[in-house]
Formats: sequence, structure tokens, C-alpha cells
Amino acid sequence: MTQRTTMTNQELLAELQDLRRQVQELEKDMAVQAESEKTYRSAIENIPDIYYRTDAEGVIILASPSAADFFGFDCVDELIGRKVEDFYHSPEDRQAFLAKLAEKGVVRDEEVTLKLRDGSPVRVATTSTLQRDESGRVLGVEGVARDIRVREQAEDPGQGNKSLLELALDASGTGVWDWDLTDGGMSFCPRCSAMLGYAPDELNALGDAWDSLLHPDDFARVKALAGAHTGQGRPLEIEVRMRTKAGQWRWVLARGKAVAWEDGGEPQRMAGVLEDIHDKRVGRERMEARFEELQALGSLSTGVALSTSMDDVVNAVLDNVVEFLAPDLAVLFIGREESMELAGARTTLPTLDNDTFHQRKLGDCLCSMAAQSTSPMFSLNVRHDPRCEAGECKLSGISSVACLPMLSRGKVIGGLGLGSERERDFSAREPYLQSLAAVASTGVVNALLHQDALRHAKSLEAEVAARTEALTKFRNAVEHSSASIVITDPQGCIEYVNPYFTKLTGYTLDEALGQNPRILKSGDHDPAFYRDMWSTILAKETWRGEIRNRRKDGALYWEDATISPLVDPDGKITNFVAVKEDITARKEQEA
Repeated sequence: MTQRTTMTNQELLAELQDLRRQVQELEKDMAVQAESEKTYRSAIENIPDIYYRTDAEGVIILASPSAADFFGFDCVDELIGRKVEDFYHSPEDRQAFLAKLAEKGVVRDEEVTLKLRDGSPVRVATTSTLQRDESGRVLGVEGVARDIRVREQAEDPGQGNKSLLELALDASGTGVWDWDLTDGGMSFCPRCSAMLGYAPDELNALGDAWDSLLHPDDFARVKALAGAHTGQGRPLEIEVRMRTKAGQWRWVLARGKAVAWEDGGEPQRMAGVLEDIHDKRVGRERMEARFEELQALGSLSTGVALSTSMDDVVNAVLDNVVEFLAPDLAVLFIGREESMELAGARTTLPTLDNDTFHQRKLGDCLCSMAAQSTSPMFSLNVRHDPRCEAGECKLSGISSVACLPMLSRGKVIGGLGLGSERERDFSAREPYLQSLAAVASTGVVNALLHQDALRHAKSLEAEVAARTEALTKFRNAVEHSSASIVITDPQGCIEYVNPYFTKLTGYTLDEALGQNPRILKSGDHDPAFYRDMWSTILAKETWRGEIRNRRKDGALYWEDATISPLVDPDGKITNFVAVKEDITARKEQEA
């Protein structure tokens, strides 16, 4: 029992999920239908020709505002509910037209005489389709009629007699097309022809060969998309390139939908509008390309800024340009006095290697010339460019080149060169290439500074090591000297004494530090003696003389002393150094 209840709940949940899915699909279909209806209504409201649809009895159930204007009514509502036969000038014409429509299912450009609201006759060319449901039952007729006088005015290059709607379509670069899916033929209005540089009837003369105007990359996409949309009855919207009469490719936006079907339900005819979007599309592509360039440059800048290795910088720059522009050759030189040395290269050409461009003297190729002139240089065909004297690029098959100087504070530090086997206008990407060269320059400068810093650091290390060694030797000499050595500050406070001082005086280093040499004073010399000593050394001169001092134990001894001041670069005395030799024995002999 429990198992059955569980299964029932699962089944109920599955049904609810399926119902929810169906509701979502229905909502999507309704949205598509609503958009389709909106597009359809918009086309009807703006079509310059007379559009109408009837039921199976010939009663008008839908019409365009242009139909009401044509027949002389104030609004479309005055047409709805009327029979089409009421607008035929001759009942016989109406019967003949219906017979032909019943036989063929579609009638194209059939000229008939209608009558306006005031009864006056007017000739029109009408294209009508018999509408049937899936079982083949007739639902009504859908048709478009054009005043022959309006056609003549549309083909007239003069603007004087054109309607406001036609002028608006001209201004917006929009034209109307009609595609017969049974024979492949397509007819274009004069605006479409003008859009592609053709005379009014030249496009229509192509017949089913109109698709030869499509760009090869767009052809299959158009066919597939058109088939899918017509089969599902959905509006078609696609951007494609079409060849102008001058042979150039121009971007257009095609919108349309199926408007007639075969008895079996297969789409028979599509109609829609063609809009010139070339400038908009090209502008958008340029913006997208610039955005991609900025992204690539931003990524490169971050990587280069964090790199201190020249190899890493060179590889990052070359990888970036190869990934983004895919040239057949990319080289980066670093400036060295009057020449540039190759720092790195990327090439798809088997005839080139790094040794080919190892060193360049400034001025013998476009890359070095660009560096010498500090200006970018481009060539579509370097083989015939007299500026390039070096033959490596020419012999390797390179056709087009771009050469960008790398500068730092106005000084050349290198160059970036690109090459292509086929003709390629690198100058079209000049802003990106100049920015790339600037980023590369920053990276190279950083790497060079890092190299200089390393060299300087090594030099300092060597200098410090040498000085340390010299100081060690000097200290060893002082420590083992047979002379008493005393170093004081400018005020005469002892900062250092060597071991011989301790041996001679009896005072240890710790006892002497911070003391004044007067602790050795014997009292045998008068004040004038010491004034002379101090005046000499304070005058930044060396004093020499014999002094009788007293040891720690009170014993007297004689010293031959030399006292010299130490002076810093600013001329300020920083220390006094006394070197004293024990001459007691000599003095006793002299006595």
C-alpha cells in the first residue's frame, strides 16, 4: 500500500513537471507568435502597396492603410466587411481573375481595372495567393496590388512625386523584396537595387541567380535559416553581405516571413524588407575589434609590468601579436647604439630563422628605418619598395610589412616588425600596433632597468666584499700592531683602543670606552702644551710630539705620538686617531 502511494506521488510530480514544461513551451510559442504578429502588422501598416486579405466568400477581413488611401476611404475600418468584387470595374474581370487564381494558386503581376470610391477606374498590377488550410480547404485570398502610376513614379529618379512613406524608406536605406520559393526567383524594389549600386531593373533581371550576390560565407547560412523559418512560419531576420555592382561587399539586414503556401502546406513565397546596415555593422565591428585590442593590451600590460626578465617580456609581446593578428613573421629588436639586435622572433616561414635578423644597422631595412625616424612605417609590397635595401624579407616571400619603433622618453630602445606573405594593410591596425609598441617599450625598459639593477647590485656586492676584506686586513693590522692606537670622537671621548694600548697602559677596552685620554695625564706638561695640540688638530692638521703619561698602576712612561683628524666629504671632523709608540727605554738612555 505504501509503495503504491509513493508511486502515485511520483507520477503526479512527473505530470506536474510535464505540464509546467508544456506551459513554458506554450508561453514561448505565444511570445514568438506575438512578435511575428507585431512584425506582420508593422509590415502591413507601412507597406506602400495595396495589401488585402479576404475570407472564402471574398469579404475583406484585413487591409493596409495604403489600401484605404488608394480607394478614397478615411480609414481601414471602412474597407473591412466589403466584398472585393465591389471594387472591380468589370464583373467579368473579377471572374476571370478568380478562375486563374483557382487554377494556379498564385497570380503574379496581373493587370486589372479597379474602381475607386468615387467610381473612377484605375489600372493596377496585382499579385495574389489562394490561402488553404492543411486539408486543402480554401480560406481566402491574400494579395498585394500596385497602382501602375505609382510603379512608374517609383522607377522615376525624380523625387517630386514620391509619397512620404517612399521618401522615408529611401532615407532609411530600406527596400522591399519578394522571393518565390518554388522557382527561386526574387524581385527587388528600386530601393534595393540602388542600395547595391544597380539600376532599378538590373537586380530583377538576375532571376533565380540573385543568390550569386551573397557572400560565400553567408550563402549556406541564409539557405538553412530561411528553410527553418519558413517551415515553422516564423519571421526571418539575418545580417548578410551582398556584392555591389562595383564588386564590393556591403552588409544588409534582411527581414521577412512566408506569406503564401502550397496546397500541401509547404511555403511558396516569402516577402520582406532589406535595410542597409553597412556603416552601422562596420562601426560595430571596429568598436568590437578595438575592445578586443584593449583587452589584449590590458592583459599584456599587466604581464609585462610584473615581469623583470627580458625573455619573458619579448615572449609575451610576440605571443600577443601572433595570437591577435596572426602574421607570418613577428620580430622584436633591442636598440644598441647604432644598430639593433634581435631579441626574439616568431615565423611560419621555413626560409627564415633567428640568425637571419640577428643584427640590423640603423637605416638598412624598414624596421631600422622606423627606429631611426621614430615613426611607424608600412609597406603593402616590400618586394617593390625602394626603401628596403635588406633582402631577407623579399627572398623569404614576405609581401606586406609593418615596422614600429619602440621609444622611451623620445629615445629609441628597439623596434617591432610584422610581415605577411599575402598583401595585408597593417596600417589599418596602426592604433593597436602603436599601443603594443608602447607596452613593449615599457616592458623592455623595466627589464633593462632590472638588468642594470642586478649589475649594480653585483657591483656593490663586489665592492662591499672588497672593502670588507680590506677592513678585515686593516683591523688585523691594528689589532696586532706594536703601537698604541686610540680613536676618539670630535669631543675627545674614546671610542676604540687596540690591544697594545691595554698592554702599555693597563686599561682594558671596556675601561677606556667613553673616557677622555686625560686619564693618562701625568701632570708633567703645562696647559700651553695641550692648547697647542688641540689647536693643531682642530685646524684639521696632524700634531706630532712626545708625551709623558701615567699608567693605570701609576708608573710613568714616554710616548712618541701622532694625532690626526678624520674629515668627512663635507669637511666636518668625525674622529681623531692617535698612533703612539713607547719610547720610555730610549728616554731613559738619553737621561
